[in-house]
Amino acid sequence: LELINNNDVEIADVIDAIDREEPFANRMVMETNEVYDASPLNERVSYITKVQKQEVIAISGTNGSGKSTFAVNLVKKLSQKSDSKILLIDLDTLNGNIDEIMSINKVPQNVELIMDEDKKCGLNYAASLIAKNRFDANVLDEIVIQDKGVDVLTGNVSLHYCQNVLKEEYYETILAAAKEKYDFIVIDTSSNIFLDSTKWALQVANRVLFLTENSYVCLKKTSQLLNVLFNVWRIWKNKVQVVIRKNRVEGL
Repeated sequence: LELINNNDVEIADVIDAIDREEPFANRMVMETNEVYDASPLNERVSYITKVQKQEVIAISGTNGSGKSTFAVNLVKKLSQKSDSKILLIDLDTLNGNIDEIMSINKVPQNVELIMDEDKKCGLNYAASLIAKNRFDANVLDEIVIQDKGVDVLTGNVSLHYCQNVLKEEYYETILAAAKEKYDFIVIDTSSNIFLDSTKWALQVANRVLFLTENSYVCLKKTSQLLNVLFNVWRIWKNKVQVVIRKNRVEGL
């Protein structure tokens, strides 16, 4: 568990931390696999393949800590710093608002689906196509919104969809498709950590940025929520970084 405690440069610190661990230009890794061949001797054969390594970053935190704004600024900084392909997934399945923060269209323009106007967004389109067995990595290209070097899968605001339609198997399919195309996948989650979507995102991410503010109430809430993450959900502590925002300014 790592603490990042500063005023207005926490996003730059996160970028630098990622950059130190692995240069952006070298995100391909060699992976060795062993399989049994089909010969009568049933011998083990090793082969080496080149595998794209993704950074899946989940943004979580206390209510009102600025998670979505932080996620937007994080992907913008990543885009400015590298030529990596970046996807931002708005997985606040109850109140997704990344489109409002970025001033982009919530409704994908390249897909026509019969759906109530207030339910139209990238996430719900993906779920509908997955249910119809019509979704793959190429379809993902059609339902993201492109904005200045970042692709965005816009989020849901329908309580009905949150409770009755969206589910973990859809998120798994979306992530698998995203891993075929993107170097960085940033997942913005709800402050309600008891939503299935939030729990799933924190479990599958290889890095969790947990935002909070420097007040007694927020830090106490943070302690309670982290206890759930570590002791109930069994999330690995070493992949969690707590970002304490001492003087949060809107837009930073």
